[in-house]
Amino acid sequence: MFANAVLEHLGEPLKALSEMKRVVKSGGVVGVRDTDQGSHVYPESLKVYLAAMQQMWKHNDGNPFIGRELRPLLVQAGFVSTQGSATVDCFGTAEGVKFYAETNQSMIRGSYGSTMVERGIATRTELESFDDAFEQWKKRPDAFAGICYCEALGWKA
Repeated sequence: MFANAVLEHLGEPLKALSEMKRVVKSGGVVGVRDTDQGSHVYPESLKVYLAAMQQMWKHNDGNPFIGRELRPLLVQAGFVSTQGSATVDCFGTAEGVKFYAETNQSMIRGSYGSTMVERGIATRTELESFDDAFEQWKKRPDAFAGICYCEALGWKA
């Protein structure tokens, strides 16, 4: 059983892992993969946006730093053997940078941005600033970002 980018959005990830363990057969494996926002590589111009995103995660009962907790959570859920690893999705080509910037700009301009304003996490002016920061960043020939994902496997007895 595998869950990608799910636990980071849950208020009770241990409960979800315990349920996954319950339904997987004896000797089966559960794999999880989630981001760890504290390990991302971002340009300074986007740090305020990253902080606002992290506030949104927490406001929604999620955990933007859960990646580093995946293996301990599997142990707490009762898996008999676990292992962990990490990978990074990189945006270091013109196409990759454009994709990453425009994906975030779409969120900022859409319901995600509106929700940030409604919840007092960002103002409309700040959203415009985030959007502009991405617009400027994606034009840079040296633009680069990396999103850290942590993965963990747990085996059921």
